[in-house]
Amino acid sequence: MRDDTDLALRLRELAWHTAYATLPFLRFDAFDDTDRACDRFLAGHVANRASRAQGRALVLAAEAMDIRIQLPIGHWPVALGAVLAGRASLDQAREVAMFGALRSAMSAAVRLGVVGPLRAQKMLLDVEPVAREALAEVVETPRSIAPLVELAQGAHDRLYARLFQS
Repeated sequence: MRDDTDLALRLRELAWHTAYATLPFLRFDAFDDTDRACDRFLAGHVANRASRAQGRALVLAAEAMDIRIQLPIGHWPVALGAVLAGRASLDQAREVAMFGALRSAMSAAVRLGVVGPLRAQKMLLDVEPVAREALAEVVETPRSIAPLVELAQGAHDRLYARLFQS
């Protein structure tokens, strides 16, 4: 059996990072102000660009379902809040965002051959208590809990090959 200790640790860190750096921008009101605040918070160009691309893609998908959203920038957590406003509770929206972040990371790990698909599902199940604990902590002021990751992310554009947006 493969040692997935590092991957499991990164998944737990991602749950907390999502709670502290993404979920504060998931709201059901003040979309314009929140979108601009998210833009200021994501000072690193790679994370900022990825959030905009994912948010715009979500807005396009929503428009295909006749959900009209107007955002000045279109960051992903703000777009998700705009799509789900009036369609889900804020707690449900936060769970969707948390699951999406964790599932996306595990999907990337599977595509890169780091872990198999069945093991990835087990790891998602194992991180659920940590995700619930992180969700229970409602953070009003966003903050980064992984500054070294953000610094390394800045080198993304200089990589020879890039497989993912962020």
